[in-house]
Amino acid sequence: MSKKMSLKKITLIVSAVALVAIIAVGGTLAWFTDSKDVVNTVTYGDVKIDLQEPNYDPEDAKNITPGEEITKDPTITNTGVNDAYFRAKLVIGGDLIGTETTDAEGNKHIITEEDIIACLNIGSDWTRVGDYFYFNEVRANGEEAVLFTKVTLPNYWDGKIAGKTLTIEVKAEAIQSDNFTPKADGSWDINENLIKPAE
Repeated sequence: MSKKMSLKKITLIVSAVALVAIIAVGGTLAWFTDSKDVVNTVTYGDVKIDLQEPNYDPEDAKNITPGEEITKDPTITNTGVNDAYFRAKLVIGGDLIGTETTDAEGNKHIITEEDIIACLNIGSDWTRVGDYFYFNEVRANGEEAVLFTKVTLPNYWDGKIAGKTLTIEVKAEAIQSDNFTPKADGSWDINENLIKPAE
């Protein structure tokens, strides 16, 4: 019996050792697993502009006379990360608009917003489409575009303009140039509601 008993014991011990070995190998296999995470960080660009008139002095625009030149230089600068296209809109106001005066031939003439726009030396690198002037080139960060540099009222407008006021407001906008193509005439085919005012 002792031989049978010892064979059972040996079988039991071998089985126990085999079970421990299987558990040990199984535990060891758990340590050989691997895992990886990939995080994709997307940083959005940024289109920002600045509009200044570096050489304009409001004192120079007081008590002007017909034919006098006033320095006025609306300058749009790309201050954002992305390259951008620029456009500008002029809002002409004041009681000079609608005033009766004379034209170059001495005929009666009512001053309109178009007459004032004709008094501005708008650069040849701007294209007018509708109410907007579109700059014809892309501007990178730090680059600028000057819409015009002076205002010159005609010297033939008569004394009826005395005491009248004129306002020229410039509104500038920009859109990224990447993945955007202006229309053939230079204008933008966009949803106008997407243009957000600067914060």
